[in-house]
Amino acid sequence: MLSKIVTFFLPHTLQGKIEGYSHSFKLVQLKRKYSSMILVSLITSSLLVILFIIRYLLKDFASYSQLYILIFAAIVVFFQAIAVKFDLKPKLIFILILIFSYGVLFFRVPATGGISSPSGIWYLVQPLFAIMVLSPKIGLFFLLASLMQVIIFSTPQIWNIEVVSYFHSDLDYGIGLFIIIFLVSILTFNYEKNRVRAEKKLLRIQSQIAANKKLASMGTLSAGIAHEINNPLMILQGKLYLINTHLQKDKIDRERIDKDIDAINYSIKRINDIIKAVRTFSEDEIIDDMQDIKIKDIIQSAWSLIPDEKKKGIIFSNQINSDELTIHVNPELIERVFANFFDNSCYAIRDQENPWIRVSLISQTPMTLSFMDSGSGIPPEIRERILDPFFTTKPAGEGSGIGLSLTKGIINLHQGQLKYNPKSKHTEFIIELPNSTT
Repeated sequence: MLSKIVTFFLPHTLQGKIEGYSHSFKLVQLKRKYSSMILVSLITSSLLVILFIIRYLLKDFASYSQLYILIFAAIVVFFQAIAVKFDLKPKLIFILILIFSYGVLFFRVPATGGISSPSGIWYLVQPLFAIMVLSPKIGLFFLLASLMQVIIFSTPQIWNIEVVSYFHSDLDYGIGLFIIIFLVSILTFNYEKNRVRAEKKLLRIQSQIAANKKLASMGTLSAGIAHEINNPLMILQGKLYLINTHLQKDKIDRERIDKDIDAINYSIKRINDIIKAVRTFSEDEIIDDMQDIKIKDIIQSAWSLIPDEKKKGIIFSNQINSDELTIHVNPELIERVFANFFDNSCYAIRDQENPWIRVSLISQTPMTLSFMDSGSGIPPEIRERILDPFFTTKPAGEGSGIGLSLTKGIINLHQGQLKYNPKSKHTEFIIELPNSTT
C-alpha cells in the first residue's frame, strides 16, 4: 500500500522499471532520492497532523497559535511530495524545509526543555534525512548545523540564552547527544557512500550485459540484412541474364525487356530501402537519434507508408488517441517496425471478407502496445521460427524489405521486447518500448 502511494507521487517518467540505457544510473539514483523525499514528507506530515489531533483533544496547548503552527508545518512538509510529483525543484525545497526546521528548533528548544526536550531528537534525524535523501556531502553540512545547535543549547550561559531545562546539567546531556549524533551520522555517511559505490558497480555490470545483448542483436540483424538483400540480388542477376539472352536474338522483344528493366528497378529500390532502414543500426547512432515521440502520430505515419493497393478494403483502427502517450525511440526505425507489422498483416488478411487491423494500448509502464489483425493466428508448427533471420512464408519479391528478425533486432536495440501472443483468438504481436524521459 505504501509503495503504491509513493509511486503515485513520483513523476510519470520514474514510475516504471528503469533499465538498459546509459543514463540508467542517474535515473535509478533520482528515483531513490525522490522516493525517500516522498516517504519523509508523508510520514512527517502525518505525524504532525496526529500530534495536532492529540494535543487538541487533550487541550494540551497554551494558545491556538501553537496548534496552527503544527498544521502549517504539516502543510509545508507535505508540499515536498507535491514538489516531487510535478518536479518543482524538489531538491531545493527539501533543503529549504530542513533549514526552516532548524530555524523552528532554534526558537522552540529553549522554551520546551532545552537540549533535553523531545524536540532535540530532530538534531539527529535531520542530518540522517539529508545524508540518505540528498547526498552524503550535503548531509555533512546539516550534521554541522545540528552539532552547532547542540553545543549552543548545551552551554546556554556562554551564549547568554535563557533555557528552560529538565536537567541540572545541560552540558552532560548535550555531550551525550553530540556523540550520538556524530557517530550515527558518520556511520550513515559511510554506509551511503558504500551503497552508492556498490550500486554504481552493479549498474555498470548490467550495462555491460546490455551491451553484449546489443552485439548479439547486431549479429542477428546482420544475418537478416544479408538474407533480405540476397532476394532482390537474385532477381537482379536473373533479369540481367534474361535481358542479355534477349539482346542476342535476332528479333528483340522490347516489351519483355522493359518488364525486366522494371523488375530490376524494383529490386534496386528494395535494396535501397533495406540500406536506408538499417543505416543507423549502430548503438551510438541509435542513442544519438533518440527522441520523445507521440505514439499515435508514429502509428499513423507508419500506416501511411503502406501502399493504397495493399490496404484497400482493410479497416484500420488506431485506438491510441492521447497526445500524452509518448515513447523514447529512434523515430525512423520504429516507424519502419510498425510499418512492417502493417505490411505483414495486410498480406496475411488480403483475401478475407472483412479484414481489419487494430493497434491498442495494453500498459503505460512500461509502454506496451498490441498489434492485432483479423487473422486466425500463426500455425503452431512455425511459431518458433517466425523470428529466424532466414525464415519467410512469402514468395520471392513480396514483403517490405524488413523482416520480423530485423524488427526484433530494432526493438532489442531500444531495450524493448517483441512477443507473439498465442492465446489471442486473432493474430497479435505485443511490443514493449521505453517510456518518454521527460
